[in-house]
Amino acid sequence: KRAVFWIPFASAICLLLFGKYTDPPIAAALSIYALVVLPYVLITYYDRYSMQLIGIKMLLVLYAGSCFFSCTCELVRRIFSVRRSTVTWSLERE
Repeated sequence: KRAVFWIPFASAICLLLFGKYTDPPIAAALSIYALVVLPYVLITYYDRYSMQLIGIKMLLVLYAGSCFFSCTCELVRRIFSVRRSTVTWSLERE
């Protein structure tokens, strides 16, 4: 049961680290999440307080998944474009 509680928080951290907080919908979701959760975390946190955030948590997880997917695709494109240019360059020299 407690294995999935860290996923929305980790998603929010990933969005902050990747700099995606400048997009208005992501900034709104992060702001609402922080404004609602922060007072409860400072005092005490129970599962019943997180029920009002299910929609925001889902958005954070989806946004982080999209960010991870786009970063992975960009990394794969960079790896294969470097290899392709290296191969063509070495063939041209021979």
